[in-house]
Amino acid sequence: MNRVSEWASTAIRQSAVVRYLLTGGFTSLLDFSGYGLLTLVAGLNEVVANVLSTSITMLVSFAITSSFVFQTGRPRARTFLPFIGFTVFAAFVVQSLVIVGVLSLADGLAITQFDDAISLGAKICAMGVGAVANFVGYRFVFTPKR
Repeated sequence: MNRVSEWASTAIRQSAVVRYLLTGGFTSLLDFSGYGLLTLVAGLNEVVANVLSTSITMLVSFAITSSFVFQTGRPRARTFLPFIGFTVFAAFVVQSLVIVGVLSLADGLAITQFDDAISLGAKICAMGVGAVANFVGYRFVFTPKR
């Protein structure tokens, strides 16, 4: 094993943040792709598309986050409801507010020729804010009290 792969392997084993970033990259791609398909191809409203794409991603994220990111020894049944509750708030409330805010800002600036790009950009902004909020919340859900 070369030094880079050895370093990466050690970082993944030892750091929940590194594992969260890897998992977050995958789930973000899943969420963003679903959102894009639902808004651009299916023609759904941005907030509705956000709720649907995030719901699917949330289930995938729970499985990966509990077993890989935080490597919790707690039974999954006990962590599922707090995880879903926090994720629902961060994804549906926080992300939707960011999406509406970005769309309103673009509308207020009369930027209309790039509606599709603005919609996708709004989702990217929302995902960034949501990722930070989720990591902080997941630490409380998956890290046992000492």
